[in-house]
Amino acid sequence: MYSGYANWTDQGWNLRFRGNVYKQPEISESKLNELADVFLIDVDTDELPPSNASQARNLTASIYVLQQDDEQVRFNIEPAPSQGSDGTQGGGDAVTPSGGTQTVTLPYNTTELGDFDEFVVLPNQQGLQAGNLTITPQRLNVYAEGATLGNATSYLVPLTGRTIVSDIDDILRVTKIYQPKEGLLNSFARPFVPWMNMPDVYANWSRTIPGLHYHYLTTTPEQVTRNYMEFIYKTYPGGSFDTRPLNFSDVSATLKIRKYLLTRVMQTFPRRKFILVADTSNSDVMSAYPELALEFPGQVQCIWLRNTSSTDPDNKFPYDTSKFKDLNTNTYMFFNTPDDLAGLDIINGQCVNASVKQDVTFGYQGLPFGLGDKSAAGKTGVGLNGLAVTVMVMLFGIVFELL
Repeated sequence: MYSGYANWTDQGWNLRFRGNVYKQPEISESKLNELADVFLIDVDTDELPPSNASQARNLTASIYVLQQDDEQVRFNIEPAPSQGSDGTQGGGDAVTPSGGTQTVTLPYNTTELGDFDEFVVLPNQQGLQAGNLTITPQRLNVYAEGATLGNATSYLVPLTGRTIVSDIDDILRVTKIYQPKEGLLNSFARPFVPWMNMPDVYANWSRTIPGLHYHYLTTTPEQVTRNYMEFIYKTYPGGSFDTRPLNFSDVSATLKIRKYLLTRVMQTFPRRKFILVADTSNSDVMSAYPELALEFPGQVQCIWLRNTSSTDPDNKFPYDTSKFKDLNTNTYMFFNTPDDLAGLDIINGQCVNASVKQDVTFGYQGLPFGLGDKSAAGKTGVGLNGLAVTVMVMLFGIVFELL
């Protein structure tokens, strides 16, 4: 179960339930080492420090699971006292409602891949504030019956307010996915490390922006995102979560999954303002985010993209800014460090820090041998995070086909 979101309707709160039902087979440590080696480059699992090797085995075990199809899924729901670690009471700007305790049975059984993804109107609305009478999100804990890892905190998101949609890799944590060896080690074996002082920036937004909702997005396949969620809720404000569905065999859909997920969120909350935060090493971001700003005029308040090469010279791949040509330059910014975002007046719509140089030439930037234009924020070179993740996803797909 992933941390979901609910929208307000004529029938009351409509909560999205999303997750996967599976069984964990018993696999020996030596076999897990062998399987984990597939996801690492130039290093074997048994050569890693003990804690790193253990993490690699645990994550590999989460991949080699048996999905359970045609299973009925039931949830117990109750008010959530807290979630997130942003320095505010309870985490984030959400509050604990006085009611909402209930049991919900999903109307459909799991798919052949064990997935479920459904909106359900909560039958018991007592003690929950109406979404058209408040701007403050409310938290509910959602427990899957009969599951050991099926718990999550979901958010009842009001009709109006602001939602920060945040990527995770190389925005909230150091991943370096544009360096395949480092990216895989950082994702599979090493502890997650925050990127610079970004936790402080997010914490300050929670304290100063009324009614703020965080929605975290990663295009990592859903079966390996438990570490992502644990890291977020220990380091950043609490919020809902989106990830790549398990069915990722269609390469064209894989390349567009970020836009698909965000389109669904923005259609669910047509009166909210959205701030999109990601980095230039995601090739899909560079096209999807400006397209969303044009397709949902008035909803996308700001687009903020970290120029990964400006703080990491190992990132040497180009990126394409041509899709930004038709956007108002006051609505997007390429930034270098978290401090570039810290002083922006978000409440009054400020998206650009005038002290951060913007050399956007609306084409490929950071090309080798001097062929490209200067990159955004005056730096060169950006990685292809989306492509790298796609390769990893295709590798996962091959693994599943062999199970």
